[in-house]
Amino acid sequence: MSKPKRIVSPKTLDEVRNVLCMGCASLDPAAAREAAFDHGIRSHPHHLISKGAGGPDIIQNLLPVCVPHHQEIHRIGLAAMASKYGCIAHWLRLAGWEWDGSQGKWLPNFQTQ
Repeated sequence: MSKPKRIVSPKTLDEVRNVLCMGCASLDPAAAREAAFDHGIRSHPHHLISKGAGGPDIIQNLLPVCVPHHQEIHRIGLAAMASKYGCIAHWLRLAGWEWDGSQGKWLPNFQTQ
């Protein structure tokens, strides 16, 4: 059985790069806006379902984060990041993810293909 073809969308990735980092926005929205717009700092799109696992380049699977927060999410995981930064949890809910307390993780509630 072969893996489904991954959705690749440079346009969607670029759109996410122009959204504020959800970690920074949680800490200080004004500073995050200033960094993004006045200093040209762009977000990195973090794939919630990894590219290696077939995670598509769709808005529901992309979390905008700056470089330090992107490194942090890989270090501590999505559940810890969403607990630490309220805007990340809010973004996940808006994107169609649901918290499953019994499993202790966020689960997608949308079609990826």
